[in-house]
Amino acid sequence: MIQHLNITLYGQVQGVFLRRTVEHEANRRGIVGCVRNEPDGTVYVESEAEEATLKKFVEWLKAGASGGGDFQIAQVEIEEGTFKAFSEFEIR
Repeated sequence: MIQHLNITLYGQVQGVFLRRTVEHEANRRGIVGCVRNEPDGTVYVESEAEEATLKKFVEWLKAGASGGGDFQIAQVEIEEGTFKAFSEFEIR
């Protein structure tokens, strides 16, 4: 079943190529949605995919988004959201 998650990332997450890394990983996993910087210093991710795929994506985020970068994810906040039928994953 397709699921929609709203994810907020806290820590040293802006200005450190995290959005590009998240976009790459989402595309690699077949996830659609978007990622953007928020004025409060967090990074916000909307993601849609099969539940099992999103579970592994969230695990990857909680592990610190391994794969490079100078970012440090201190906290990952997740809530279920409303399905929006994204057609791709993009940086906003």
